[in-house]
Formats: sequence, C-alpha cells, structure tokens
Amino acid sequence: MDILTWHSTVRPRLGSNLLFPCSQQSCCAQNRALAEATHKALNRLFSECGIASHDDEGEGGAISHTVSLREFIPAAAERFHAAATQHGGPRYELSALRAALQMTRHISLVFGGAMTRASSLEQLEAGRQLLHVLEQDCLAEVVGVQIGIGDGYGSDASGALWLWSEGDAPSWAKFLQGTDLEWHRTQRAKAAALRSREQAAAKALGVGMVLGHPAAVSTPQYERLMNDIADAGPAGSGQAMLQKVVLRLEPGSGGGGASGCRTDGLGKICLPVDLPLPDILACVKQLGPTAAREADALAKEEADIATLRRQVERALKLRLLSRDPDLPTHKFRAACLRLLQHSAALMPLLDGLPLRVTEVNSFVPGRSAIDIAWNFTP
Repeated sequence: MDILTWHSTVRPRLGSNLLFPCSQQSCCAQNRALAEATHKALNRLFSECGIASHDDEGEGGAISHTVSLREFIPAAAERFHAAATQHGGPRYELSALRAALQMTRHISLVFGGAMTRASSLEQLEAGRQLLHVLEQDCLAEVVGVQIGIGDGYGSDASGALWLWSEGDAPSWAKFLQGTDLEWHRTQRAKAAALRSREQAAAKALGVGMVLGHPAAVSTPQYERLMNDIADAGPAGSGQAMLQKVVLRLEPGSGGGGASGCRTDGLGKICLPVDLPLPDILACVKQLGPTAAREADALAKEEADIATLRRQVERALKLRLLSRDPDLPTHKFRAACLRLLQHSAALMPLLDGLPLRVTEVNSFVPGRSAIDIAWNFTP
C-alpha cells in the first residue's frame, strides 16, 4: 500500500473543509455583529482610506487584534471551537501524515526555521505537497532519510535533507532527484553514533550533556575529542554538582587557547573545539562550580514560572497556558501576573480555552491555542 492510499483512509474521516467561519459573530463588540462579508469590506475600505482597523482578518480566516481581550476573545474562541470540531482538525491529519511517511518509507518529517512557528494547517499543506512529490514524481528511492521543511534547500551534519517551504512541487522533486541519498543515510548513521559518544563524554566529565555548535560538529576535531574524553574515563571526584551543566563546544579558538573558555550565564560551559584535552578538563574544573550555580538559578526560575503558569490555569480555568519560545521570561511572567490581576473579569471569557502568550493578539486556524499579547488590555 502506497502513502496516498494509506493516507486516504484517514483523510475522508477528517473532512476536507477544516474551517467554516460563521457568517455572523455573536456576543462580541458592535462591529462583530456585522455580517462577515460586510465586516471584511469595511476593513478594506478603512485600509484604503488610511484608517486603522481594530480587527484584521488574514488569509485562511486568521484574525488579529490590537484591542482588548474582551473584543478579541469571543471571535477567536468561536473560530477555535469551530476548527476543533472538525474530527481533530489539521493537527490530527498532520500526525497521520507523519505516521504514513514513517510506516511506508521510514522517512521522518521535521520542520525548521519559520515553519516551526507556522500553524498546523500550514505544516499540513507542506506535508501534503511532500506526499505528492514522493508519489507522483516516482521517487521510490527516497526512503530511510529525514526530510525537513524550512528556510531553504540543503542538508545538515545529521544527514537531514532540507526543502524550502516556499518552493513548489517541481522544485522539491528536482532537488530530491539530484541528491546523493546514500550519503545522507550514511550521515544519519554517523550522527547517531556521534550522539552515543557525546553521552559517553558527558558521563566521563560528570556533566549533564555535551553538545556542539553545528560549525564545530562538522570538524574532524569534534569526533576525535569525543573519543578522547570518553576514553580518558571519569574526570575525577566531586562531579555530582555538575549534572545540570552543559558543555558546549564551539568553532576553533584561532590560537586563543583556554582564554576562550567561559560560562554563558545559563549553566553552559562554552569552549573551543580545538582546545587540548588537559585544558578542557582544567576549564571544566575551574568553571564547573559557577556553571552549576547558574544552572540551579535557571532551574529555580523555570520552576517558579511553571508554578505561576499552573496558578493562572487554575484561576482562569484555562485548558492550557503556554508561551511563545521567542518570548522573554520577564514578559511571560508579566502576562501571568496581569492575568491573575484581572482573573475575576476574564475567567468567564477564557474558561476552557488554550492560550499562548506572545507579542500580539491573534488566532490562526490550525494552531492549537489562541495567542494573546503579553501586555494585553483586559
């Protein structure tokens, strides 16, 4: 059974119309009582006249606001619930698509760059295009690899193949046809072996993890260093305190020697990959206590934020409260405190919803949560 045949057993149950915007928004501000077509037309008219609209509706039914949650949430919640009733929606179908690729071709599908922040609907459309390319362009030899969809064409040190998210199907097919797939499969095997050596090196040093900057991992020194550290055995006693510390190897020092060693303030010891092993051991011994304190402070901050998040979820009866990975911690904390401050007024509005704190209020069909600005107006 090919991918499309397997996948077609799932898609009919999902329904082809993932979104069905209502023609009228209820329980909203006055402008939301307008018929949707009229509302769009007015927004276009305002835009042409140079007047800023309080509510913009984008491609695919996306809506975004710079106004208060009381004006924004009712419309966004209505759209969210409408999409959620579609037998699991695009997230469910995307999961099925990934499973189909894995089962039929041993291909793991990942997303990178801007696509990591895209909605499930956008990721699903990209995945469908990949299915079309693999089946319709007769690329039967494309098996046993990792394929990423991101910001451009190419490959990485792990052997993953990267397709440009804005490329069309013929461009994807041309790229895959011109790729040395055996080399990529070999790279994936090497990357798995290297991860095993990184774990052995971390155990020998007594740190929680060893990882490398992509530019460092691609150098011959990196693999040799992992072997040397692992073969050297335990670096000494008193290393239990370093279990939260990460050793990060960066591109060569250019002759800077041990002066390139430092902590990053977040529990990582950063040092050049071409540093001799004795100097690496000395850096870990010297900087380990500082990095451990930084790691403990970071862990405490994350635990405090997690406690605050759960407090907000309980107070407002949210299904889930999450955070945009690009949003600084202090902004997320400020949003949580603001939600608690206005919990009595906002709870009836937000009850049962999944929210994600980010820079602006927005809802994009296919996403698993409604975005609210960290500095929202109640």
